Amino acid sequence: MKNNTKIRAILVMGAVSAFAYSGTACADPVAGAYGSLGVGAQFNSSAGSATYNLGPSYAGSLGWSFGNGFRSEFEAAYAGNSIDKLDHVKQGGNLHVVSFLLNGIYDFDMYPLLGLMTPHAGAGVGFSSVHAGGFDAGGPVPSLVSEKTLTFQGILGLETPFAYGTKLDVDYRLLSNPEVKFVQGTNFSQGNLFDNTLLVSVRYDFGSTSSVRPIAATPAVAIAAPAAAPAPAPEPKRAFQVFFDFNKSDITPDAASIIQQAATTVVAGHLAKIDVIGHTDTVGSARYNQKLSERRAAAVKAELIRDGVGARTISTVGVGKSGLLVPTPDGAREPQNRRAEIELQ
Repeated sequence: MKNNTKIRAILVMGAVSAFAYSGTACADPVAGAYGSLGVGAQFNSSAGSATYNLGPSYAGSLGWSFGNGFRSEFEAAYAGNSIDKLDHVKQGGNLHVVSFLLNGIYDFDMYPLLGLMTPHAGAGVGFSSVHAGGFDAGGPVPSLVSEKTLTFQGILGLETPFAYGTKLDVDYRLLSNPEVKFVQGTNFSQGNLFDNTLLVSVRYDFGSTSSVRPIAATPAVAIAAPAAAPAPAPEPKRAFQVFFDFNKSDITPDAASIIQQAATTVVAGHLAKIDVIGHTDTVGSARYNQKLSERRAAAVKAELIRDGVGARTISTVGVGKSGLLVPTPDGAREPQNRRAEIELQ
């Protein structure tokens, strides 16, 4: 039992260390409030020499994402186990643990290495209310001495978006309640109560949307003219949009046709300046999408040059997922946001 206790203590410290070391990574900067509900199974728990069975676990939390990968949350959870034996008591019983914890969690930026899955690690501290009962007769009934204990928690998990503003989390959580005592007559069982839990949660980000950067357009101007005068020539089109496939910066045939129209307008009108702005949707980290938007703008510039536009007249910029055409929550695939704008001046 002492060896198992040391191994589990190392796991808790490992989760805490991963959380502390997380400053070396960069995570997706989603800011705002969120809430989650989870259900799972508690397994391989131990305290003293008691033997426990698999039991249910439930958890709910309210938290805040700070926009730099860090999250903090308040969590309330319940876990229950049946007990086969407890030291000198051979009859079975049950154990119930209700915990209240303040967790700190860091979401690691590993997109697109893990696809749409984002790993996270964290640690928590709080207190638990522990209750034992239901033991069969046949001797002094064991009682619980430590009803409320200081509690620590280590968290390791993965998350992935599956609907607008909603993420699915799968976590391994190790809960540690030091110095829990069970007493039966003059005998007692004492140890660190470890609860190993596999938890599946649904997390919703409240109001997680990005700002919209509108496309510059030339306003329509009404021109009064004598009835006999010919109608004025239409104002040449000065804004074009091209779209890209998911996670791509390749110019599609449709995009090449639109870029050709823009190049024709530039050459015919002897325009002096062209701005190309690259955009992405909200899937993936801000850092990755920034690079992707820059590649899309560069691809459009290269196509304009092939169509006869002077390279010095073209400026490019990528704005990542900060300039959405269609506002969406983070993690949403939206084709109209995967685009580049060509603005002629």
